Amino acid sequence: MVISNKYCALLSVVLINFFSAISTADTVRVTTIVDNPLTPLGISIMNHAYGELGYDVQYIEAPSARSLELLDSGLADAELGRIDGQQLEYHNLVKIPVSLTMIRIGAFTHRHDVVEASWESFKNLRLGVVRGSKFYNSAPSGLTTYFVDRAPQLLDLLMANRIDVAIMEQSVGRYLIKTGGFTGIKQLQGELGHFDVYHYIHKQRANLIPQMTEELSKMEHDGILKRMREEFDQGIQEPSSLN
Repeated sequence: MVISNKYCALLSVVLINFFSAISTADTVRVTTIVDNPLTPLGISIMNHAYGELGYDVQYIEAPSARSLELLDSGLADAELGRIDGQQLEYHNLVKIPVSLTMIRIGAFTHRHDVVEASWESFKNLRLGVVRGSKFYNSAPSGLTTYFVDRAPQLLDLLMANRIDVAIMEQSVGRYLIKTGGFTGIKQLQGELGHFDVYHYIHKQRANLIPQMTEELSKMEHDGILKRMREEFDQGIQEPSSLN
């Protein structure tokens, strides 16, 4: 079963055409995932890094899968942040080898008979995942999976009893539960995996690759990335289980 968001996809195309028309050599068009609570951290990092290099940044929001497609087709210059391996599927993307942060994949449910986050315990359950989430490639085949365009939709499906388990980054799930006022949803014990997140640049902006590699490496060495992550975590962290 597929839950689409045609309006959001159309809007992203309109925005791309607009940004393409006004883009200059001193502007970097960066795609981001719509409704992702981790986006502000990435924007802070990108604004600092590209700002130090003398570039302006324009951000283009799109659903997760669409965001990568826009970048790979050359309608954008870079992707804010994704886990490793995007360059294997999208061959026009180049990974900047400096980890921006780490994400931990968790599971959320309203069921009382499920307590552990493990693929084995999910075999007979209905799962929900954001379309384009590459971490889901490591899941075993045969799982009943419903795909959505935005993370908040997963919690809506849980509340409507259309799925049994929502799979997403742990801090994202906790943040959405808190800010969305969702009740009766808990985070399951354990994690389904953890992944470093990297910035990606399109080959057409090859000049940016060594520049951003050097600048992000400098930010890591100087402790700037660590400080940004810690400041962001203070604002988004919640207790590990919400009942």
